[in-house]
Amino acid sequence: MKKANELDDNLTKINPLNYEKLQLMNFSLQDFQAAVASGTLNDLQVLNAMEIIYSVKGSSQKYKVRVNYKNDPRILQSTTKGSIFLESEKKNIYIANPNCAFFTIEEKSSTGWSVVVESILTINQDLHINVAKLIKNEETIENILSTKDTYQKAEKFLFCVSINVLPVMRNKINLVETMYKDFFNKYIAFQNKNSTEIVLNSSNLIIGSILANIHFGEKRSNTYLPISLISCSRRQKSFIYVLDLIKVSENKSISEYKVSQDIFNFKKSSEKGGGVQSLLGTDISAIPVIEKMAYPDDMHEGMAELQNYIFASAINNKINNFPNLSLKYIDAEGKMAGYFISYQGVRQGVKIVYIENLAVDPKNKIAAGRIINRFIEKYLAEYTDKGNPLPIYIQSREETTYFMMQKQFDKLRDKYGVNFSVEEVNKYRFGSSIMYSQLITPYLTD
Repeated sequence: MKKANELDDNLTKINPLNYEKLQLMNFSLQDFQAAVASGTLNDLQVLNAMEIIYSVKGSSQKYKVRVNYKNDPRILQSTTKGSIFLESEKKNIYIANPNCAFFTIEEKSSTGWSVVVESILTINQDLHINVAKLIKNEETIENILSTKDTYQKAEKFLFCVSINVLPVMRNKINLVETMYKDFFNKYIAFQNKNSTEIVLNSSNLIIGSILANIHFGEKRSNTYLPISLISCSRRQKSFIYVLDLIKVSENKSISEYKVSQDIFNFKKSSEKGGGVQSLLGTDISAIPVIEKMAYPDDMHEGMAELQNYIFASAINNKINNFPNLSLKYIDAEGKMAGYFISYQGVRQGVKIVYIENLAVDPKNKIAAGRIINRFIEKYLAEYTDKGNPLPIYIQSREETTYFMMQKQFDKLRDKYGVNFSVEEVNKYRFGSSIMYSQLITPYLTD
């Protein structure tokens, strides 16, 4: 079992772009970089882009304050000395994580706009227990999140991993703090109004650290953990800083010159309520907990690897215009009770649909059948009905998925007039379980 502190600092384990299973997908690092630059991946980003231009009263000085899309040249082409956006490997990991975004403040001069303050934004959840102490005690991510259904109930906050104030702005800290407060007060309201994926606390902005020994906000215990893993250890500190966004007093030093919101395309999710829905990047925290309930200890892959599957397959889908085949089951109480990870890829030079993982809460007996049924319906619509019946490759566990899939295929044969030939590729032991590698190919019945 992987420990939380190991996951936090190991770049290779938390990087969906440096993952052995990418050989089953249809994209390279170069393809990823091209897709980022073109904006193809922008609608995977959970935190929407927004911009406000502020004027400093009594002067001609203007500041452009902005949550950026990840293809923004401020991020991709940054050459600013001391910029946190210069570390390419870590930057790629943030870009690949849909729950991360980049924030900048630019100052206008006679030569144009230049970045003077930077932050990396994440979505964090409040566990109400000091994260640093949990990590010191070598608690696993899975154990932390499963305590009292924390992963289902925790309130979500916008979190600045760090604030990098470049030297030119270090004598204007009060102005920087004022712009952070005013901007994020408006930004979180805008995000919550437009997003159906997640609702953020609108009272506080959480700050992990401020570089150059500059601090603002109230110092508090660090009880915040990201909803998906990021390769940064600053959140392991026992304290953070909190900016109160409710007590934003009337500001006499700045005024809004221009607010830009509608210039950014926003894609709103149409899925609501319970039942089977698409699996999203914001669902990461629930997944390792369900895996823990569904599988014996010697079969756990852990949060980092499961996150890599989900993020990499979402990128793969966007780059190649593939359908999203990954699903989740939401019960009557609005809690996730099962997940299913699947994507189109390549195996031994042959195009396939790969079923990576299926796990459900054992207490919810209908979740697995509902998920498999929806997957097959989606597969038939996206592949068989379009004249492209790709073989399905699955590694199933004898005690559960193996027989469950057989039953579901039998039920759907009569309903849809489609049969499935099953070729057993391999049989092997993984941990305490017998596993079957199978190649399933659909064909029309007479």
